[in-house]
Amino acid sequence: LPLFGGIKDILFGGAGLWRAQPDPSYYLPPAVTLYRGTDYELRRLEDYRTVEMDYVSMPRSNKAAAVRSLNTYWAGANADGCVLPASQPTLVVVDEPTLESSKTIACFLPHDLAKGAKAAPEPVGDAVRGLRFAQKNGGLFAVKRIENQLDPLDGWVSTEAVFGVRQRLLRRLE
Repeated sequence: LPLFGGIKDILFGGAGLWRAQPDPSYYLPPAVTLYRGTDYELRRLEDYRTVEMDYVSMPRSNKAAAVRSLNTYWAGANADGCVLPASQPTLVVVDEPTLESSKTIACFLPHDLAKGAKAAPEPVGDAVRGLRFAQKNGGLFAVKRIENQLDPLDGWVSTEAVFGVRQRLLRRLE
């Protein structure tokens, strides 16, 4: 970045001196930002664990049901009956940008559960049927925040918006 751009990034981006800080009530997985551009970041994450659920694009209510199941699990529908600290970001994982490809809503398991030092409580009840735990390999990730492009049919980020972000990131990385 030019000198002025670098100073601006330190004050408003990297150091975050004048920007809103993350909500401490949410777990954010540790990550190292390797590059911060104007429209995306490259981050390195270590191996991590998630709780997740598959969904399909049609009917759209399946995605909303997956989000509700994750929220219900965090709220205490688990074997310990405990409320778990929520995590951010929520991941919408799409392997290929087609309506037929597999799609998953996933959340990072927080704190001791993230590293496997403590076993995550199993989901309990019909409201969380279909949730599973997964161990994911860390690596280098291109990250872009999706602004509020809510799907009017289910009130959550549309699968099409995720497809679009994925395509734009691939073009930028090329």
